[in-house]
Amino acid sequence: MDSASSMGIPVYFFFTSGAAVLALYSYFPKLHQESSVSFKDMVGVELRVPGNAPLKAVDLPEPILDRYDPAYWDMLDFCTRLATARGIIVNSFEELEPTAVNAVAQGACFPDPTRAPRIHYIGPLLAEPQQS
Repeated sequence: MDSASSMGIPVYFFFTSGAAVLALYSYFPKLHQESSVSFKDMVGVELRVPGNAPLKAVDLPEPILDRYDPAYWDMLDFCTRLATARGIIVNSFEELEPTAVNAVAQGACFPDPTRAPRIHYIGPLLAEPQQS
């Protein structure tokens, strides 16, 4: 991403999950700033993430549960970079996830809603059945 940006090439992410996961990952840097405790240790804590129903902290995706796991820091870097992309191509559509699509469209999940990347919904993408 840094190399492309330094050459003036616009950066787009292809996000194979849906809008609700994009909302969560885009909001993850803010959740990180608001707590110094690993989410895996937040038993009984519900998190409010724009575009999602309340989420139990311990039910977050594995790579972002433990601050002492190197994967956590890789995910934090990735999630922080989402907000700096020119756009994100997402595997979803408005009728499937209206609440999440609306939250993402309003920029509610990004650090600066006025500078949120453009979102392009192209889903659903389905895998072709394997022929044997």
